[in-house]
Amino acid sequence: MAKRGPIIYRTLVTEIIAQEMRREEVAAGIGVSYNTLNNKLRGHTPFTLDEATALKALLNFTGTLEELFAKRETDHENNRKG
Repeated sequence: MAKRGPIIYRTLVTEIIAQEMRREEVAAGIGVSYNTLNNKLRGHTPFTLDEATALKALLNFTGTLEELFAKRETDHENNRKG
């Protein structure tokens, strides 16, 4: 079984919650499966530019794509820096 891992796109997830959207709705809105969306949120697979643009529009996010997709550092990344 693959390790799940933490969600690394904090702003994106916060926006999904603020819009009171279920992940199933978000996945359908950008044309991917629920499992694919979760893998992308965990950083296992990247978002395409089309998916990122669709998410920004779906969520009515007024900031930049860079702001929406800013990655939070994981504990593993922090340990490598120290």
